[in-house]
Amino acid sequence: MQSRPEMVDTRRDEASARTLKAFWSNVGRERMRDGATGRWAYTVCAVSEEQLARLEALQQAMFKQMRAIIAEPEPATAVALLNLQIVRLDEPDA
Repeated sequence: MQSRPEMVDTRRDEASARTLKAFWSNVGRERMRDGATGRWAYTVCAVSEEQLARLEALQQAMFKQMRAIIAEPEPATAVALLNLQIVRLDEPDA
């Protein structure tokens, strides 16, 4: 019987979490650049603060739904990177 790996929370602290997010974002970028199979999409847009808040809430809800699907008791037959980003482009770099 195949066992499912558990999800691991790797957020020890903010700096470590940011380092891991950057690493996995880079993995996705490299895979896209190299022509890997995947679903890639982006939108660069101008929105109001209220719209941005709605988009962030939608992203958070979608992430929770994805985590719920991942937790379902199905046999694991694939490994995937799910990377969801909303980045403000109108603010200076931190």
